Amino acid sequence: MKNSFRILFSLFIIGCLIGVWIKFGSLFLADYYSQKAEDALEKGEYTSSLKYSTQAIALNPKEESYYRRRAKVSLIFSAKEDALMDINTAIELNPKNLATLRNVIPLMYYLSLQNPMAQNFSEELVDLEYFTKAVEFYRYMFHIYPNDAGILVSLAYYQGKLGLDEDLDQTLQRIRILRPDLLEWHPLLVN
Repeated sequence: MKNSFRILFSLFIIGCLIGVWIKFGSLFLADYYSQKAEDALEKGEYTSSLKYSTQAIALNPKEESYYRRRAKVSLIFSAKEDALMDINTAIELNPKNLATLRNVIPLMYYLSLQNPMAQNFSEELVDLEYFTKAVEFYRYMFHIYPNDAGILVSLAYYQGKLGLDEDLDQTLQRIRILRPDLLEWHPLLVN
């Protein structure tokens, strides 16, 4: 009786160790694929980047940065609905993660363009459906993080690029109150 208990307990411990090893292995592999996705993106290998991003998500669906990266690649393919789903998933996974929220600001700008690969903004290039979503997100960020200068600087830059003059004025006024020096030197704010 005592030996069978030891054997069962040993098997249980071994099973737990194997489970932990598999879990950590899949997390490590997810990071590996995520890095490969970033490398492929930098090389302009967009199909490979999308494939690696999807593999990273499959291995670790709880990491919001993987969804942001895949959203970026989806925008290159003009798969806007897929990009928006990934953006929303990244935010839902950790709605208070400032890195995620700050990195979504430019993604929303590119989402609002008819052709996200366009070099210059013009009103004719705006995709009204997604433009509205970008404006809503920017206003949400302004109201939720009114004292975060980093968020406000990014917002001001992209509000300016989208021609959101009233929102831009409000954001610049808030920056003027919090950190007026930023208006003189920050590369996103100085023309």
